[in-house]
Amino acid sequence: MSWPLKAYYHRRTQDFISFPFKLKDLKKYAITRIAVFIITFLLALTYIEEGFCTQNTKQFNEKGPFHHAISNDTIRPLNDIDISEIERQWLEQKHVVRVRIAKNPPYHNRHPVVSGICVDYIQKAAEDFGFRIEFNTEDIQWRTALNDIINSNKHYDLFLTIRRTPEREKHISFTDDYIFVPWVIASKEDDMIRSMDDLNNQKVALIKGFAINEKIKERFPGVIHFEVDSDADALEAVATSKAKAYIGDLAVINYLIKHMGLHNLKISSGTPFGNHNQAMGIRKDWTALASILNKYVNAMSMADHLAILDKWVDTSGLKTSVLKDNLFLTKQERQWLKAHPVIRVGSDPFWAPIEFVDEDGQANGMAIDYLKTIERKLGIHFEITKGQPFYKLLEMAEKKSIDMLLSVAQTPERRKYLSFTSSYISSPIVIFSRPDMPYVGNLGGLYGKKIAVIQGASIHEILDSQHPQIKLVPVSDIHKALSMLGKDVVAYIGSPIIMSYYIMVYGDSMVKVVGNTPYSYRLALATRNDWPIFSGILQKALDSISAQEQSAIYQKWISVTYEHGFDYSLIWKIGGIAAVVVVLFIVWNRRLKFEVKKQTSTIKAGEAFLNDLLEAIPHPVFYKDKNGAYIGFNKAFEQFVGLKKENMVGKSVYDVHPPERANVYRTKDLDLLEGGGQQQYECQIQTADGEKRDTLIIKATFSDSSGAVSGIIGSILDITEIKRTQDSLRKSEERLQIIFNSTPVIMVLLNENRDVIQINQSGLNAIGKSVYEPEGFRLGHILDCSVWAQDPKGCDCGNMCNGCPICETIQKTFRSGQSFESVEATYKQKHANKLTERTVMVSTSLIRETPSKILLITIDDVTEVKNMEVQLLQAQKLEAIGNLAGGIAHDFNNILTPIIGMAEILMEDLPKDSEAKNFAENIFIAGKRGSDLVKQILTFSRQDKHRITPVKISSVIKEVMALCRKTIPSNVAFSEAIQLEDGFVLADPTQIHQIVMNLITNAYHALQEEVGEISVQLLKYCPTPGTLPDIDLKPGAYAELTVGDTGCGIDSATMEKMFEPYFTTKDQGKGTGLGLAVVYGIVKKYDGDIQVYSKPGHGTTFKVYLPLTEADTEWVITKEDEQIITEKKRILLVDDEESIVILESKMLERLGHQVVSRTSSVQALETFNSAPEAFDLVITDMAMPAMRGDQLARNILSVKPELPIILCTGFKEPMTEKMASDIGIKGLLTKPVLKTDMVKIINEVLSKKKRLLQA
Repeated sequence: MSWPLKAYYHRRTQDFISFPFKLKDLKKYAITRIAVFIITFLLALTYIEEGFCTQNTKQFNEKGPFHHAISNDTIRPLNDIDISEIERQWLEQKHVVRVRIAKNPPYHNRHPVVSGICVDYIQKAAEDFGFRIEFNTEDIQWRTALNDIINSNKHYDLFLTIRRTPEREKHISFTDDYIFVPWVIASKEDDMIRSMDDLNNQKVALIKGFAINEKIKERFPGVIHFEVDSDADALEAVATSKAKAYIGDLAVINYLIKHMGLHNLKISSGTPFGNHNQAMGIRKDWTALASILNKYVNAMSMADHLAILDKWVDTSGLKTSVLKDNLFLTKQERQWLKAHPVIRVGSDPFWAPIEFVDEDGQANGMAIDYLKTIERKLGIHFEITKGQPFYKLLEMAEKKSIDMLLSVAQTPERRKYLSFTSSYISSPIVIFSRPDMPYVGNLGGLYGKKIAVIQGASIHEILDSQHPQIKLVPVSDIHKALSMLGKDVVAYIGSPIIMSYYIMVYGDSMVKVVGNTPYSYRLALATRNDWPIFSGILQKALDSISAQEQSAIYQKWISVTYEHGFDYSLIWKIGGIAAVVVVLFIVWNRRLKFEVKKQTSTIKAGEAFLNDLLEAIPHPVFYKDKNGAYIGFNKAFEQFVGLKKENMVGKSVYDVHPPERANVYRTKDLDLLEGGGQQQYECQIQTADGEKRDTLIIKATFSDSSGAVSGIIGSILDITEIKRTQDSLRKSEERLQIIFNSTPVIMVLLNENRDVIQINQSGLNAIGKSVYEPEGFRLGHILDCSVWAQDPKGCDCGNMCNGCPICETIQKTFRSGQSFESVEATYKQKHANKLTERTVMVSTSLIRETPSKILLITIDDVTEVKNMEVQLLQAQKLEAIGNLAGGIAHDFNNILTPIIGMAEILMEDLPKDSEAKNFAENIFIAGKRGSDLVKQILTFSRQDKHRITPVKISSVIKEVMALCRKTIPSNVAFSEAIQLEDGFVLADPTQIHQIVMNLITNAYHALQEEVGEISVQLLKYCPTPGTLPDIDLKPGAYAELTVGDTGCGIDSATMEKMFEPYFTTKDQGKGTGLGLAVVYGIVKKYDGDIQVYSKPGHGTTFKVYLPLTEADTEWVITKEDEQIITEKKRILLVDDEESIVILESKMLERLGHQVVSRTSSVQALETFNSAPEAFDLVITDMAMPAMRGDQLARNILSVKPELPIILCTGFKEPMTEKMASDIGIKGLLTKPVLKTDMVKIINEVLSKKKRLLQA
């Protein structure tokens, strides 16, 4: 090698004196080479100590101590990733991201487990950001899946690999490309294909429709295309010589070669077609997730990408040729480089061999070689600023006059204006001085002395702040520092790399290392801090430089041989021999001098060490001779048995333990001495404090120097607490087993193969077994699932039953480890050749994850509970509607009362044959129809009052049939089958009449075009256990009334609602929707039941069941003697409805009574209190504002207790006869009030009073 820097430094510094290299300088040169060797050797030792050099010599030689190791975890922490508020809100919502998994290895694959390159990316992101992912492995065609995420998002939220197109971007959010796998050439092992040029006029396998095919045709028209359907077909074509090579995706080719067993294929080389890039596609309304994933992937270094890629792709031998320039740059990073094609770089001219200016005025050195490699990889130009010392370059970087520095150590001050990559060159920092200076060891030996440092270097800043006791003398370069050694400064602190190179080039051998420092240079690329994206780009470029490239740079500048045209081999041989002789003499002399002392010390130290070791053991340890006498033990043994060493040595087990126990110990000792080896057994030993402890005794023999057994050494382990813990665990397991078996719900343990490994007693009871039989036992067996019943091997409750909630819950728990509580599921159970639907509540949780997963499932059959809930809901619905109906009835009665009453008065007053009287009669009839409707409402709401009496049901049916034959057209045929002539039911005759009339009317309305047949049947029915399970009847005899028709029939949806009030399928104005609701209410009121049997187009049959009673049942019905009251009475009439007051006043006055009316209960009470004796009777409404009728009655009776009071009610108020009687009210009158009702109630009340007076 030439001496370029010598002349350069001669020009740059006035005090440097160059010497001509001649033969007379041989001695000086030899000394120089030895000094360099020593410093380099010390440098290597320093690296080894600090971990910069690997222990493997071969690796060290290949990579060098400056090899930049790629980190396995270089993703920036999450707090360094800028998350927007919208993105943070999305993460806080804890979404479950449904990810499509297709059969596309090695990117993503669903068998045998979900895995692949892309899966690793999304799992890492989900783990770090805390959102959940759910893999969807359904086998759905690509086009269907794509339409799903575009249109409805029913199955998928995210695609792991999707090609970006303008049309898709309208409906899908895309990340940047995050996978960059190169297109490569695959060929046979024995084919030499180094580039695309070797494929000219050769047949190359290509996949149909791939865009790369057109690129090949355009750039390499000589290639013969052999198109196939898939990667597997392409590789098979190459393996069978149908094609010379295949151009495809490196990851796919690598994976298929391995898994298809195509061992005669290899990846020959790269291509000029770049990479096969992949992006993620996310549902359009989750742009926040797309942004999060984009930021996350962009934060990954090339090392992170390669770590995932290397897991799936064997890139041996391809890192340099194929992957070395694959930097995984993001779209933004590529755009930034395009916008900044020239970067201004500052280079230190005096920092050889790391960076310097050579004799030709060009920047050179290790850092420059790295820079040139990066320049090639990034495709940009670095414009180097030369000639400025390092501290000037720092000033320029702070002012943004330059963009980048090459080899800079990080300090707090520099981080204010610079961004740094990771270090790529490292060097310790040591202390140098002249040979006559003694060894100082560390920085403490330099306190108070003048020390030279390079101005602006990081060590300058560190020493200035942390070691102010040292008097620092800043210099511009190492030459200046060395020229001052021994004169102006006593030492220089710097890098041995620089010093070694300086001595090698300039021959200054008057330097030695006199101490170490705790610091080192960790040099990185530094960029202006307003370009953070550029720092990331440089880091990726550094990461992409292979170990071979780094080693070549290192060997070029550090591990070099300097040849100058002279043969000095003889000098080296002589010097080497002399050095060896000197070293050997020194070593021999010292070894001879201290050998005896060393051996003696070693023996003593060994004995002391063994003794200390024995005493440090916390367990009792003893050793005894082959005769059984104790010869030693540790303190723990003394404390355990309660005897001192001086009292124990020379004694045997018979001196320490009871005879029976001592015999056991001695017998075991003899067995051990005879058989050798090791022995261990459990026994109870009484300690010094009298407590019995469970112990494990471990013993072995030891031998003397001749190899003969000379005794036994043993240790005692106290296992009392272990035994107690084991006993507690056993009892705990027993308690858990009792709880497990006494739990009323089914509890099952499943393994990963979905086999039932344990089932509790409730589960055994469910399947009719007393003992669990594990062989081939599946969950479907317990559930009695219909799929299992058809094929016991087909249903494993986890893989085969698609759509089954139980199976899906089990799958999710096994896959994600997430517990699920009370998941409602339904399934078909086959019982007695009949499928029935059962409802269960399923809970799952993993109770052990290693070595294999065990799943706990609890199954609670809630079918009956669900049925009861449905019935309760229906009852509550009917009750609510009933309450509403009662309120409506009250209002209707208030409206109908004046209508009917006024019509009745008009009918009395108008001439018999007059048209006006006819009008009044029509009004009266319409009012009565409204009154009948109110009664139906009250019947439905069960607020009407009826008298119960034995009713001959056959007579009611015949009466209704006779009426219907007159009103229903003759083209409707009737069939009548009365088989129960003398059957009686305990009911209100009117309500029985309503049941029959409503059913026959409904049957008539069901006949289309009023043509068909209506059948009526009555018979006796006695239910027996097992017959008609759907009928809700108590044991006993029933009248079964059947009304059928041949009409249009009823569908299932209508049948579910047909008994609901106000539900009707008739045209508007043709039905109230109360008929069947009233029938249902009456039947249930009398402890009966009603069933409907119908199909659309096949007619309908209603069956009504009413309990029968005996005809001669004795009923006592008291009747009051009705007396016509002829004397006139003074009546106080109260009602808040003025129209009702006017009507009732007219009625009473026509009967000859004197009436005082009030429309306010408060005014009425004032009127009464003013003259209590002026009234013989009070008639009051119940529901009035300010004061209700019952409250008015109490106030009046408190003044005049014997005064008769009649209370009118519209059924809105819950007033019974007993409640009225308790108040003192003598009669209840129901609205609407007819004149006859008024006369009757007045007569009853006044007659009661008269009888009381007579009594």
